[in-house]
Amino acid sequence: MTWEKKRVLVTVKAYPEKSKKYGEVVCTIGLTDEGDWIRLYPIPFNVFSGRDGLKKYDWIEVDCKRAEENISPSLEELRDNFDDDRTSIGLIKPAELLEFYKTDELKIYGDTKSFQQSLFGTCIPEIEEIPHLFSYRFRCFGCKEGTEHNIQCEDWELFESYRSWGKKYGDTSLLWEKLHDKYYRLMKDNDLYFFMGMFSQFPTWLIVGLYYPPRNLEPSHRSKNRTLDELQLR
Repeated sequence: MTWEKKRVLVTVKAYPEKSKKYGEVVCTIGLTDEGDWIRLYPIPFNVFSGRDGLKKYDWIEVDCKRAEENISPSLEELRDNFDDDRTSIGLIKPAELLEFYKTDELKIYGDTKSFQQSLFGTCIPEIEEIPHLFSYRFRCFGCKEGTEHNIQCEDWELFESYRSWGKKYGDTSLLWEKLHDKYYRLMKDNDLYFFMGMFSQFPTWLIVGLYYPPRNLEPSHRSKNRTLDELQLR
């Protein structure tokens, strides 16, 4: 395994998870300044917490293992690549977005009250475990006539919207209306892409992040070049 220092633009943050081996961590995907996709895992949850925590579209410097380029026209190609060389991340553009749906009833979550001491002496909120109940139904450019995909979505922004909007609106019917309006209607109007990641325990593909710039928008990003050590020790 070859590791090297890379400058990476953070593009995806999946919702945090509790790992028996690493503790509370986040699966993150980024794009190097050389144009390669990189999976950054595990990154400690405290790197993302607080006002100065790591945000989407921040630039960081990190020691990482270089991944193969994974821009794919379809989920079918990603599956073939995984079978061939264990490719585990990729970016696809749905040809047709059919549905954004929930697999269980919504609930209202309150403020997180529990905190834990990190290795670096700071108190960070404990991860609030939220059921993974959101999915997209879509067709990609590799789908045969009459076939489609139903894929679970793990995007952190979606989960945070669910948690914080529930507290804001206080009603699950209104909450679902707001979630559906943004994560379906808005996505259909914008130039939507899915960041795909392989959940290796099954294995199965998940949508780990959403990228949805307005159509015909010139790309731009913030330039904040920090190292993971600086983030952890702040």
